[in-house]
Amino acid sequence: MQAKWLSLVCGVEPGKPKPVHFDDAAVSGNSDQLPTVRPLVNQVGYDMGAPKMFTAQSNFLVNDASFELIDMQGAAVFSGKLEKRGRISGAYGSDWGSFYWSGDFTTHDAPGTYRIRANVGGVSEISWPFQIGDNQLWAVTSRPAYRFFYYQRCGMEIPGFHAACHLDDAASSDGLRQFDLTGGWHDAGDYNKYYNAPYVLGLATAYSLAASLFEQQDEDENGISDFLDEIVWGAEHCQRMVAADGSVHAAITSGYGFWSAPEIETDNIPGTGDERRTQGSDTGNDPSEHAAALAKAARLTHRHDFVVTAEKALGWSLEKGQKGALQLSAAIDLFAVTDKQEYEDLAREIFEALGPADTEITRNYDRTFYEDHTEALRKRLIQEADEILSHAGNPFGICTFGSPDQPNFFNTPADSGGWHVGTSSHLLSMANKVAQAYAYAPDPRYLKFIYDQFNWTLGGNPYEVCLMEGAGSRNLPSYHHRYTFGGVPRGAVPGSVVNGVTWKGVGDDRPYLDMSGADIPDFEPNEVWLPHNMNYLQVLANLRLCRGLPGPER
Repeated sequence: MQAKWLSLVCGVEPGKPKPVHFDDAAVSGNSDQLPTVRPLVNQVGYDMGAPKMFTAQSNFLVNDASFELIDMQGAAVFSGKLEKRGRISGAYGSDWGSFYWSGDFTTHDAPGTYRIRANVGGVSEISWPFQIGDNQLWAVTSRPAYRFFYYQRCGMEIPGFHAACHLDDAASSDGLRQFDLTGGWHDAGDYNKYYNAPYVLGLATAYSLAASLFEQQDEDENGISDFLDEIVWGAEHCQRMVAADGSVHAAITSGYGFWSAPEIETDNIPGTGDERRTQGSDTGNDPSEHAAALAKAARLTHRHDFVVTAEKALGWSLEKGQKGALQLSAAIDLFAVTDKQEYEDLAREIFEALGPADTEITRNYDRTFYEDHTEALRKRLIQEADEILSHAGNPFGICTFGSPDQPNFFNTPADSGGWHVGTSSHLLSMANKVAQAYAYAPDPRYLKFIYDQFNWTLGGNPYEVCLMEGAGSRNLPSYHHRYTFGGVPRGAVPGSVVNGVTWKGVGDDRPYLDMSGADIPDFEPNEVWLPHNMNYLQVLANLRLCRGLPGPER
C-alpha cells in the first residue's frame, strides 16, 4: 500500500445504549518509510578560491557516506566523504526529523556548472545545479539585491508592477495639512513608508565599500550607476521628510488592511481627503538618521541640496544635546564635502568620546582625517567574531541565538507568541560583522562562516529554497506581498530576500517556511522587507573588500 493518510472512523449501531465512549480506540501496525537523502547546496553557486561547503540530510543513519561533484553530463570530477553531524534538536528539544552530513569540495576550483551526488547507505540523490565561478555570488546577486529597491519604489510607475501611486502623500496626522512626502520605498510586502533613512545610510555604506564595481553597472546609461540612482531616489525622500526646523515628519502608514494595486489606494490628488497620514507628531521627531544618510549621499553625489538638508538636520539634533554615532557619521561626511572646520572639530570631539566602536564609521574617520585605528578595530572585531562563531557549531554553520550549548535556531519563545519574522537579517548582519573581522584577521574560520550564511540564504537550508527571488533553481511558491493583488504573479519581486526560515510554533523551533502557495502566505517567513536586502548588500560588499578589492577612496 502507498497510502499517506489513515482515517479511523468510530460509529454506534442504531438502538445501542448511550453514552458510548471510544477512549481506548487505537490503530496498531507497522509502517515503512522509504530511505531518502537530499544534498542541500547554494543554488547560486560558489566563488573560486573560497570555501565550498554543503549539507546533506537523510532519514536514516549509516556509518559511512560519500559524495561526488558531477558535471552536467553526470561525470564525477571530485569525490569526498560526508562527515556525520547527527541530528538537530532545538532549544526546547524539538527534533528536526533528519540526520545531517557535511560535505566539502573547497579544493575543486574549476569554473563550470555542477551538481552534488550524495551517497548514503546505497541511496543516492542529486542536488540542484550550481556554478563555480570567479566572484560568482557578486556576479549573480549584487545587481538583483539593489534592484529590488527599484521595484519597491513609491510615487512613480514601475512597469510590470504598478502605476504611479501615492502621489498625494501625505496629510498631517489630523488630516488638516498637506505635506509633500512623495517618493521613497514601500517598506515591505505592504505599502507603508516608515523612515527610509536607515536604508539610504546602509545602501550608501555598501556602495562606498565597492564603488568601483558598482559604478560599472549603468544599464540606463545616464552616467550614474544604477545602484547610486537608487540611493539618490531614497535620499530625495529623506530630504522631503526633514521639516523646516530640521526635525522630521512622522512615518507614513495606512495600516495593513488594503490589498490591491497601490495606485488605487488613494486618488493620487493632494487635498481631497483620502491621503495617507503621518502617524504621530507632524514635526519634532529625531532626524539623526536622516542627517547621517543625507551627508553620506552628499559625499557620494556632491549635491549641494543634500548638504543643506543634512546640516539642518544635524543642527537640530545637536541643539537637543545628541552627540552619538549618527552625529559622528554626519560630521565626517559633511567635513569631506564642505571642508568646514566646525565639522572636523565636531567629528574629533565625538570620536574621542566614543572611540572606534563602529567599524564603518571608524574606517570613514580614518580615511577622512588620515588616522589609523587598525589595531583597536582588529582587537574588537576578533573578539566579536569569535563570539559569533561560538554560536555556529551546527551542521549548517548558521548563527543561532541563546546559549551555544543549547542553541535556539530561530529565537523561539518558550511560552508566548506575538510578532516574529525569520532570520535572514540576523544571519546576514552576523556575516557582515565577521566579514569586517576577516579584513583585519584573515582567519579561514571567518571566511567559512560568511559563506555558510550565504549558503543557507541561497538554497542550502532544509527546504531547499533560495530565499532571494529569481536566484537559484527553487524559490518560494508565493510571497506575502500586496503586489499579488495588482497582478504580479506569486507576489514575486525579483531580487527580494524574504524574512526567511522561522520557528514552527511556540516552544518548537523546528524550521518553517510557508510552502502552501496561498495568495497570502504567512508573513513571518514569506514577506519581503528592505533591511534584508540592505544587509545582504553590506556583507557582499565587505566580502569583496576583504578578498582583495581595493579599499574605498576618500
